[in-house]
Order: sequence, then C-alpha cells, then structure tokens
Amino acid sequence: MSSNYNGVNRREFIVGTAASGAVVGLAGCTGGGNGEAPGTIADDEDEYEPLPEMEFASVAQDEDALRYEVGNLAQRQIEALGIRTNREVVDVGTYSDKLNDREFDFMIAAWTGGTERLFPYYNLFYSFHSQFANLQGGNYTMFESDEYDEMVENFRDEPNEQRRIEYAQNCQEILAENVPIIFTVHPDALVAANTDQFTNWQEMVGLYAYNNIPSLTEIESVDGEDQVVFGTTEALETYPNFFNVTGPDALRLHAFTYDPLVRLNLEGGPTPAAAEDWEWVDETTLDVTLRADMTFHDGEPVTAEDVQFTFDAIQEQGIPYLGSDIDPYGSSEILDDRTVRFSLDNPFSGFVQISLYRIPIVPEHIWSDAIDEYDHPSEWSDPDMTGSGPFEFIDYEPGTQIVFEKNQDHYLADDLDFEEFVYRIYGSQSAIIGDLESGDVTFTQYMGAEHWNQANETDGVRAVSNPGLDAHGIWIPNNEGPFRDVRFRKALAHAVNQQEMIDILLQGSGDEALHPIAPANVRYHNDDVQEYPLDLDRAVELLEDAGFRWNESGELLMPIDWEPEVEYIPLE
Repeated sequence: MSSNYNGVNRREFIVGTAASGAVVGLAGCTGGGNGEAPGTIADDEDEYEPLPEMEFASVAQDEDALRYEVGNLAQRQIEALGIRTNREVVDVGTYSDKLNDREFDFMIAAWTGGTERLFPYYNLFYSFHSQFANLQGGNYTMFESDEYDEMVENFRDEPNEQRRIEYAQNCQEILAENVPIIFTVHPDALVAANTDQFTNWQEMVGLYAYNNIPSLTEIESVDGEDQVVFGTTEALETYPNFFNVTGPDALRLHAFTYDPLVRLNLEGGPTPAAAEDWEWVDETTLDVTLRADMTFHDGEPVTAEDVQFTFDAIQEQGIPYLGSDIDPYGSSEILDDRTVRFSLDNPFSGFVQISLYRIPIVPEHIWSDAIDEYDHPSEWSDPDMTGSGPFEFIDYEPGTQIVFEKNQDHYLADDLDFEEFVYRIYGSQSAIIGDLESGDVTFTQYMGAEHWNQANETDGVRAVSNPGLDAHGIWIPNNEGPFRDVRFRKALAHAVNQQEMIDILLQGSGDEALHPIAPANVRYHNDDVQEYPLDLDRAVELLEDAGFRWNESGELLMPIDWEPEVEYIPLE
C-alpha cells in the first residue's frame, strides 16, 4: 500500500466546467476537506493518529479522458470527509503495473463492456472470487468472502439459465452490501459513422458497436467505396504478438486475423465461426466440430490439431489477459480431423460464449517453433501473423496505423462489402471528428459527449448513444488499513456524487452504478440492491461508528492500534 504518514500535502481544487459542461480540470487537492471538521472532534488527539495520506491514481487525460475526469470529481468528493490524498497521473503501462502489483489506495478503473460481458463471468467471478485475490489473479481489490465464493461458483456452474440469473443477482446483492469497490457510473457507448461512404450501420450491444465483424458484414458500400477506416486514440503497445495481448482492443483486432471457434451476433448470442457446431456431452464435456475446408492465409488447412495446440499453448505458456478464459479448460481430445472434445476442470456454463469466443485459433505449424525458440512466445517481436480470419495482416506502423486486407477465401468474404480495413491511431478525438466529417475516417468510438454532440449535428454522420456494458469505479484495497472495515467503505460510497459525474462528464449519457452489471444487461442486472446516495451526514455517522474522529483542521483521525470491527456483511 502506498500510504504514508509524512504530513499533510495541502493543495487546492479548481473545478472548471466548460460551456459544454464536459470538462473538469484538476489543479490540486485539499488535505482535510474545507478546513472544518465534518464530524466529532477527538477529545484527546494523543489517542489518535492522522489517517495516512492516500494515493489517488488514474491514467492521463489524453489516454482516457473519462477515467481522468471521474478521478478529479471523486477525489474532491472523498476529501470532503477529511481524507488526505495525493494525485498520481500515470501512463497506461505504469497504470497496469500499479494495478497488477496492488500498489494503490484509490485507483480509477473500469470493466470494459464488450459484448461477451452479457454473460458476466469476468465481472462477477474472476473479479471477486477469493481464488483470484493474489498477484496473478483478477481480484485486484483482494475482496474475500466465503459466502460470495459459494454464490458465484453456483453462478458459474449452473446450466439452467433462470437459476443462473438468480445466483448472479444474489452476487450483486452481496457486492452492494459489502462495497469492495466504490462503484460510480455505467457510461453509454458513444459511436459515430460516416453514412456517405457506407450505409446500413447496425449496432452490436455494448462498447464496440461498429468495431466488430458482425456489424462490418452488414454495412453496404456507397459508390464503390472499398476501404473502412476506424479512427481511434487507442495505441496498442503490445500488438501484434497474440501471446502478449494485454487489452480488449488488441484482442478484438486479433479476431480479424485469427478465427475464434464462435463469434457473437449483434444481440450477443453465440453463432458459428471456425466451429460449425458444438454439443454438450455432459456438464464438463463439449464436442466442437470445425467448419469444413477452412485454410490459413498460407493455404494450410485448419485442423483439430490447431485447436488443441492453441488451448494447450495458452494454458501452458500463460497469457495473463486471457487467464479467466482459459481457467476452466482442463484438456482436449482429438476425435477426428474436424472434431475436438473439450474437458473442463469444472462446470462452466459460459465456456462457449466466453472462452470459445475470446480465444482465437493460431496455426500450430507457425507457433510451435516460437514456443521452442523463446522462453515465452510473447518474446517474438516480429511474429508471423498468418491466421485463418476474414482479414490478412498487411502492415503495422506503431502509433500510426494497422492495415488489413480482406481474405478472399474466407467464408465471410462475400458478406464484407469492402476490401481493406485500417485501424488508424490519432492523437486526439477532435482530429478524428474532423476526419469523420471529411470522410477520411469511416467510424469511431470512445467518444466524449462534446465530440458526440458535434458528430450528431453533422450531415452524413450517424451518431449513436449505445447502451453501455462498461462499469466504472474506484478500486480500493479491501485487505489494507481502514479499507478492511465495511463501514469505512460505505462512507466513501456515500461521499461520491454519481449524478454529478453523469450530468457533468457524461452529459446525461449513462447510469449510476450499483455493482458491476450495467442496466443494459437486462437479463442479469439487479436493480433491487443496497444503494448509497450522496449523503455526507450518513458518511460521517458511519465513520464515527467505526471509531474515527477529526482534528480541528478537519483531518480524519483513526484510533491508535485501530482494528476493524466489521469485515463483511452476509446476504440475509
């Protein structure tokens, strides 16, 4: 934990709202609210010590403006309780390191809302099961609860959909009662496309409304336009080596060059891709039949051996970003050239929709040599990008663009009404909007409300506010210091003004977050859970009940040798 007792670092917040109402600027932070004690002043300060100054970390504004600005507001709101903080704005690489190494007090983070999150395995199981409360797992807040573990295992294992939904909703109730994360907002996915070049734009549910194969197979060229350009500010630091994939944007691009066994349709349901069919033999055994006559870009056939090789290689070599996807996989058996039998270590009702969708098939005849040559295949700096997917990798200029050409032999070739796809990287969203209006960009996403409004007012541009599956929050270390006490965590939740974030930062395009499952996930979302409306008086009551007091300067104090009295609240 990065907290220290080295005195008060006093700063000031300057919160400025632009004419659009979308910009909040940080000039610093106050140490101890406004200098007045919000609650009971300690009778004898010798029995207390100042709460350690805590680090408030987020990525830089030019890398993720929304998370940066959420951090600005949340930091100011939490400091109203007398909690001293210091702001650390870091690049994406440092941010990932701090998150993975659990070196944070407050971390502005989010679950990315790809369509596969309609089955909320990652948000509920991998993010909160105590099995993953370690430096190798995805439970970054180190939340541990035997009751929650049992409930989320029931969700993972249950084949009956209605019972599985009930388990998932119970999980959301437990999380809302115990506040392992200070949940903030579910932003809408704001996207825009140029309709002078292509028509018939159809949105996929979730964040990647147009940046997906099903949507791209629906668009129709105008006047023979044969190039689609995706304008984005997301640089891919670990691209192009698949065994080094670290984020959703890179993984989505790998699905352009490597076929997964299944894809998800626009509504999020699994549909055949490299697999033409699949059948559950029992709750831990799945038979998958490959599509006939598939080949890799070099002409070599796609076989059951390639499927088995891919899953075994990821399991044995390890790709941290795909840890939750490969975790249920035990082993596989080749029944014939086109049929693979998967054996799972435990029942996992989302194996088709999650694992078979997110893990693309790589060619054994290319990657087996890399596994033999390197300590880890991620070390291959200029990998052979041969796959079997609908696009062939042509060129990569880091920080500038990635170019793909349509694979004319692919089963989707006739459905793709263009020849070239370009992933073009920009330094700002403003530059993207300019090129979207001129036609140099075909579509974009990750838009702020101000830029979306600009696109929405432009002739020849389709701007859509797509209900989002993202869940934003403030990650906190549940196993450290005052965060161990659920009353402290509840007080923080009552100090955060979610509606202010929606009104100022999202301009109304989003929802308050109660837990990791967004309202757009209508099948699994539970809206009948404990809520924490803005209420500083209630926050102060909770802190006082937990033993905290304030000094006359308004700084929060904790009793010397303080221990939490409450850890977790069970589901009644």
